Amino acid sequence: MRRHSRSRGIRKHRPGRMTWRLCSTVSSTRWIGQGEELPRQGPWPSSCLVSSHCDKTGQWFPYCSIEGSRKNRMRMIRPFALLLLAVSSLSAWSREIPIEDFFKDPEFSSVRLSPDGKHLAVIVPQADRTVLAVLDTSNRKVVGKWDYGEDRHFSNVVWANNKRLLFWVGIKMGSFDFKVTKGDLYASNVDGSGRIDIPNGTYYDIVDLTPEDPDTILVERSLGTAFLFKLNVNNGRTTTVATAPVDGGGFLVDHARKARYAYGVMEDGRQVTFRRDGEKWTNVHEAPRSGGTYTPLGFAADDKRVYVSEGKGGKPESLMLVNPDSNESEQLSSDGIVDPSGYLWSSDRKTLLAVRYEEGVPYWDFVAPEHPESKVYAGIIKAFPGKAVAFGGITDDGSRFAFRVYSDTDPGQVYLFDAAAGKATYMLSSMDWIKPAEMSPMKPVEVTTRDGKKIHGYLTIPASSDGRNLPLIVNPHGGPHGVRDDWGFNPEVQLLANRGFAVLQMNYRGSGGYGDSFISAGYRNWGTSMQDDLTDSVRS
Repeated sequence: MRRHSRSRGIRKHRPGRMTWRLCSTVSSTRWIGQGEELPRQGPWPSSCLVSSHCDKTGQWFPYCSIEGSRKNRMRMIRPFALLLLAVSSLSAWSREIPIEDFFKDPEFSSVRLSPDGKHLAVIVPQADRTVLAVLDTSNRKVVGKWDYGEDRHFSNVVWANNKRLLFWVGIKMGSFDFKVTKGDLYASNVDGSGRIDIPNGTYYDIVDLTPEDPDTILVERSLGTAFLFKLNVNNGRTTTVATAPVDGGGFLVDHARKARYAYGVMEDGRQVTFRRDGEKWTNVHEAPRSGGTYTPLGFAADDKRVYVSEGKGGKPESLMLVNPDSNESEQLSSDGIVDPSGYLWSSDRKTLLAVRYEEGVPYWDFVAPEHPESKVYAGIIKAFPGKAVAFGGITDDGSRFAFRVYSDTDPGQVYLFDAAAGKATYMLSSMDWIKPAEMSPMKPVEVTTRDGKKIHGYLTIPASSDGRNLPLIVNPHGGPHGVRDDWGFNPEVQLLANRGFAVLQMNYRGSGGYGDSFISAGYRNWGTSMQDDLTDSVRS
């Protein structure tokens, strides 16, 4: 069964810039000086108090824009300094929080609980690098630490077993540069001993952690065709387990660790899914590019029925339970607007408990509500009203699990839940110097564009404002395809709101998470309908 979901889109980082948004034909630029009046063509603020690029020949639009990927906009302190100094007269909404408070490195960026619940692996940003630390959950003391030096950043960490970690390290030069993952995968014991470098290991995707055999895991890689390998985590050696007729794709194994499905993309863009029937692969789904998805996720407890994420005709995906013998399927969950963004499995990996959706405020839809572990998870969620809860691993015996609680105004905390004791213990805070009461709420919004398409996004209004007569900044995400803005604490947005700006973040066509057709609607539409979506959002 798959324990690790693959991202629907690759979030590429793009440098950001500030600009007054104009028509898509830019022939030259000039600077707007502080206090210079905008043309009186609409119901926007009468004066612009920022210094930014603008086109002197195009049609003015009534908003300010900051372009670039969400992840790479996090540290745009210098461009913001000009903007915020110029609008200091607008910052009487609340206490002016120092800029550095928003952009200091968080205490952690990722937390993973070991299969036995005795350790937490924590990725910690530290200025020009990130380091990996392992904590003893009983006393929160560091028992192991890894630091690969300046400009080296841990991008992910996985527990291969109770004593051994797998981790990926990338290279990044400067705040706005791409993080480039090296070709190698690294492994180490929890105390730092037994370190090895697995050449080209970063090209493997984990299929199953095979807890019954702690020395190996199952991984996949496409080399002209899809291969399933058994990888020894102690020496990095691989053994071929299966191949499938997919140019670029992955595998699903059953509870006996046998390859039962293969899925992926062919060179011509077709999306295909194959089922293993005896010694042959049977094509059970095929669709043109962006024409539909059919991704097997894992097997049910009977090891016969399979959970499938299906998006018909490019629409948002639904969770289905499929009987391969009869081809009968049952819809278990669907949001209708967004794709699932995550799945919650039982500790034995045989029951899919809940589906996570990012439609407005994130929520969990429990598809197995009577399962004992579902009741525990649901109780945790209920205990934090107005917050989002993300679960970070459960022990093999189901006795402990880690979870993170966060919101639009709170960067979040990590807790460790003990089922036997029935209590959650605080472990870590992301940015404990941030005071949620001083932050501004992020409200989900829906806009109907000029051609009738519904798009969704978020509007943040300064906490001390009634929302009227505010300068507005449109803050589009980067990419542009397959990326999206979502609900949660965003230091850049909160800084702007603290200085008196309303901030609008729209998931224009081409954004990810709303079905394949929504993504493809942005193809070859840069500067046209994608830009119109932003304009229409301001004017609505």
